[in-house]
Amino acid sequence: MHGLLSKIKYVRLVRRILNQKTYWFVQLVCEGDPYQKPKNIIGDGTVGIDLGVSTVAIVGDSETIWTPFTVELTSKQKIVRKLQRKMDRQRRANNPNNFNSNGTVNPGKKRWNNSNRYKRTASLKREIERKQAAHRKSLHGRLVNQTLALGKNIKTEKVSVKAWQKNYSKSIGFKSPASFQSELKRKAENAGGTDKNVFDFTYCTFSRNSLCVNKQKKSLSQRVHNCSKCSLTMQRDILSAYLSRYIDPKTETLSIQLARNGWRGMEQSLLDGWRVGSNQSARTQACPKSPTNGLSYSKPKNLMKRQSLKR
Repeated sequence: MHGLLSKIKYVRLVRRILNQKTYWFVQLVCEGDPYQKPKNIIGDGTVGIDLGVSTVAIVGDSETIWTPFTVELTSKQKIVRKLQRKMDRQRRANNPNNFNSNGTVNPGKKRWNNSNRYKRTASLKREIERKQAAHRKSLHGRLVNQTLALGKNIKTEKVSVKAWQKNYSKSIGFKSPASFQSELKRKAENAGGTDKNVFDFTYCTFSRNSLCVNKQKKSLSQRVHNCSKCSLTMQRDILSAYLSRYIDPKTETLSIQLARNGWRGMEQSLLDGWRVGSNQSARTQACPKSPTNGLSYSKPKNLMKRQSLKR
């Protein structure tokens, strides 16, 4: 109703292929601001974020979120890989002159003939990837709304997704943290902020710092920070997100005194976020990976015989 009552500026036609069928949609581009749900009202506080490959820690003025990153997203890579191998076999069968005897592709300009079965396999693979991308986008949007509900002044560490791709290529391509960052930046800027004080990437090494001057360098496997000098025990990602709230964007330095002053009022919130995140991780690890519940499963002999005949 909010969109239909707004002034229409443009009307455009969009073609979408869903379940191997072509659909046409009419999109109305209206004037003004989009409708804002009451549960997604944007706050005015400062939010610190520590984004990792597998987890994300979000610390606001009154709430702390530490959760696995897009844990609900199920990987379809095995199915996609099978379809890719099937497409490769179909393509080689339809174009035998384009390949050498050792299986490599002939150099130069070639003409490829794609059969109807190859097209159906390609459309099935494309549909699986489309559904997975839509689910990932939905999970990113929900996490972005939860973050902006805590505040629109966001501070996070400057991370290089390209560097992550070298070490965690499959996980990065599957979870896509860069799209989450771009969506968070876009919505935060639309909330009325500027590039300078809304989304500042800061160079810092506060993942190994504490509320004192003492620095304790830790390996990536050590996820809990224990400081003997100031008697501080906190989850590493949560502490990193908390300290990022007190980074000066201009000088890119951490104000230890401001972090100490705000610690007493937020310690309980940080501990609650740590406890809730630990319970979520425990439930995720406790889920069985297969419906067999650890029992061995073997195919019937007649089914194996039929598959061998097909091959």
